[in-house]
Amino acid sequence: MKGLLNMLKRKPLWSMVHGLWSNPGMKYIFIIFSMLHAPCTMLHAQDMTIERYSWRLAALGYDMVECRQDRERDSCLELFNQNMDSLIRMPGSFVHRFDSVENILILDAPDQKFRLLTWGFRHPNDSFSFFGILQYADESRSPVYLNDRAQQLGNRDSVYMLELTPEEWFGSLYYQIEKITYKRESYYLLLGWNGNTKKTDRKILDVLYWNEEDEPRFGLPVFDMGNKMPYQSRVIWEYKNGASMALKIEPKKKLITFEHIEPAHSRAKGIYTLYLPDGTYDFFRFKKGIWIKESMLYDHHKNPGNN
Repeated sequence: MKGLLNMLKRKPLWSMVHGLWSNPGMKYIFIIFSMLHAPCTMLHAQDMTIERYSWRLAALGYDMVECRQDRERDSCLELFNQNMDSLIRMPGSFVHRFDSVENILILDAPDQKFRLLTWGFRHPNDSFSFFGILQYADESRSPVYLNDRAQQLGNRDSVYMLELTPEEWFGSLYYQIEKITYKRESYYLLLGWNGNTKKTDRKILDVLYWNEEDEPRFGLPVFDMGNKMPYQSRVIWEYKNGASMALKIEPKKKLITFEHIEPAHSRAKGIYTLYLPDGTYDFFRFKKGIWIKESMLYDHHKNPGNN
């Protein structure tokens, strides 16, 4: 997870590339690597295999991060998404791991019924767009594409209460999933990272479930924030860009632990560029189907450590 975030945020590594190019042996590697882009025009669709698509995605994913020209990066993103669509629809693609594609995070459902694939794209203004696919193990079911609406949803109070469709997804790079079952009803907890702007980042605690029509939905009112308000459907933390906030699910303990964040001083309340972890941990405890927020984990459990 940290490696992917660093890759998304780093500047182009042209100085490193120049150094490698001075090595004659490395020239051939870069020539072969460049040829991976050529399949866009050299290979017909009927000649493509899952592995060839994966090689192409690896090359396009590299250029999505490293190209200096915004137009080229946008073009790579468009081609990347097109190739992801083609690959994901191929028979047998559910077991493909995308090992050569650094841009993609894959989460397998604990019951192996589906998986989530998410990736991000950094814009010139350092904001992010996120993309995702929910792929079923049952190949008779079509993949579900996730449309990032995080910037439009923003920090409005309603976003914490909404049930969202895949077409209005609060975009994230998901890094943990756990299945929760209570009284024969099941859903999946999701943890994600959202690079909001060049000034702030976000961590997201969300819920994925299927409604009575067997359609996937995000957000379920199961989070009791302890303020005598209606239960929230998701939790979003926003804090200073570049800070690291630990957030993880501990299924055996039935806890969700997270670092407490607060503004640098009392007058900065609501100015999220000044919000930072203070070294303490809060948590949600699962009780009778509800996740109840409590403070000061140190008073209850051993320090869970950083994620």
